[in-house]
Formats: sequence, structure tokens, C-alpha cells
Amino acid sequence: PYHLKDKARLTVHLGTRLLAAVIRLMQRKILHPGESCYAQLQLKEQVTCRIGDRFILRRPSPAMTLGGGTVLDPLADKLRSKDEEYLAGWLERRGHLEPGSIIITELQKRNYMTPDELIDLLPFDKKLVKDTISQLKDRELLVTGQWALDPSFLDNSRKQLENLLAEHHKKYPLGSGITQAEMITQTGIPKEIIDFIITGLATDKKIRLDGNYVSLSSHTPNATSDQESMISDILKLFVERPEIPPTRRELVQLLPGCESVVAYMCRRDLLVDVGEDILLEYNQYQKVKQWIIDNIKKHGSISIQTARKQFGFTRKFIIPIFNKLDHEGITMLVNNERVFTKSYKSKLGDSN
Repeated sequence: PYHLKDKARLTVHLGTRLLAAVIRLMQRKILHPGESCYAQLQLKEQVTCRIGDRFILRRPSPAMTLGGGTVLDPLADKLRSKDEEYLAGWLERRGHLEPGSIIITELQKRNYMTPDELIDLLPFDKKLVKDTISQLKDRELLVTGQWALDPSFLDNSRKQLENLLAEHHKKYPLGSGITQAEMITQTGIPKEIIDFIITGLATDKKIRLDGNYVSLSSHTPNATSDQESMISDILKLFVERPEIPPTRRELVQLLPGCESVVAYMCRRDLLVDVGEDILLEYNQYQKVKQWIIDNIKKHGSISIQTARKQFGFTRKFIIPIFNKLDHEGITMLVNNERVFTKSYKSKLGDSN
């Protein structure tokens, strides 16, 4: 009788292919006649197969048929001794080729998959796979959009995103958080799943959404004493130069490292970013904006020249201001002058 040893070199008959392989026995070093165990066949070349495919094992020389088996994981990682106990239990769940157990264990391995990906991998028809997913939904797997998810992956991902935000807040205490696009880049998780996780965290009040930014609910941007001093210095520059306020680029040159402070000041309504590198002190912008609105109310339109004459701005500053008012839906350009948009006219009519 032949006793099959761990790491023996064998020939595998799989479908129409004849392949050289090394066998790795799990949780034992030798397999005696009449016994069975889980094992990994480490092939010398790539081969396409599916869960449930049958194979035969032969000794190359002298030729001898040793036994056979069933493919339970065609895309397995290389076997490591420390994983054998866990893998034995994982494979046990797949051994009867029951659709629900195979889908659940596959998700445990891959974290998330689409039904089409499962259909390509599993020995079941499309309807059976989709029906099984529906039966398991909200009990042993989760579904969002096109994705089926492993519940433990979802729990781990929630913690991962919370830790990611905590580290970001520690590094950038003045920041408003991380964009969802940055989260996708840093985690590698598809957008639809990230959105699902973020929605859950927001519902549980773990995080706060502000436009495209995500932050921990407990996060409050706080300036240090040095940053508060820099804020005062920046505001002083705008007070001293109302007609030629410093641009964003000039501020960086005058106060190196002020970028995050300037962004913080814009979020806190201390400065207004009107675009094209132009910044205005918040109250000054509100004053200019209200004067332009009042002027259009009185005259029906306003030109760049009129606004320049009133405030002493050059075109470099006044054009971005008008563009911002256009973006806010207040004004639009008609025959080289600004007039109210139809929606803003309607709003004024309602308020009157």
C-alpha cells in the first residue's frame, strides 16, 4: 500500500489536463490508505477550474492511481502552516457543495463580490445563486447595490474608517475631514460600499457629513495659540489693504505654512474664497455683495466699471467677485452687465 506524504510530487488529472503538482497535506504529514484529508495542490502551471470540479491523483513513477478529490477553492492563497486549523474549518463548511455555505465562505475570504462574480466561480446556475443571496440577505450576508458583503468585513471597515478619520484629525486639527474620494483611495474599497458604510456611521452618529467631507462627530477644528496668532496677522493684512487684499499665493509667501489656516478661516466665515486665487475678508465681501444687489435693484443692472469705481478694485478682483455672484445664482451676464437671474428675481418678489 502507498502512504502519501506531505510535499509529495504527483500528477493531477483535471478535466482534460494532465498537470504536475506538489501536494500539501493539512494538519498531518502522511495520509494512509483509506484515509482522507484536506490538502492543497500546488500546480506548476495555471489552470482554469471551478468549485466542485473533480480530479484524480497519480504517482508519476512508477505510475499508480492514488485517489481523487473535489476542488473546494480554485483560487487559494499559498498554504501556510499557521492557517491550517482555520482553513480546515472553512473548507468543512464547503465540503457538501451547499450553495449558501459556499457563498458565505467565499465572502468571508473576499469580503465583497457581485452576483456575477459568484456565478462565474460557483458550480450553480444564475437563478440559484441570486435566490440563495436573497435568502441569506440580512442574516448571514449584507447586500448594497450590486454587492454582497461579509458582515464581519463591514464591521472591520467601519472601525477602519473611524481610525482613518482619527489619525487625520490628529495630523490636521484644523481640517474639516477627509473626502469620500480620499477614503476610496486609501482603503481600496469600491465607492458604492464606502457610501453604504458612511451612511451607516452617519445614522449611528459616529461621523458627520459636511458637503463632500467626512469627519468624526466628536471632531471640532481648534486652532493652537500659534495658529490664532497667524489668523490675527492674516486679518490685519485684509484690514490694511481693503482695495488690494492679499491673494492666496501672496499669503503663502508672506506666512509660509498658512494654507491650512486659510482653509480654516474660509470654513469659519472669516475669509471668502471668491475664486481665481482671490480672497476677501468675510464682512467686506458681504458689504460688496449687498451693494451690488442694491444697485441692481435700483438701476436694473450693473457694470464692472461701476463696481470698480465704488470699491477701488482692479479687474483682477472685481471679475472673480461677479463670477462668484453668478455661481451663487444671484446674477448673470447680459450685454456686458450683470442683472438678476430669474430665480433670484422670484426670490426677491416672494420676500416682498
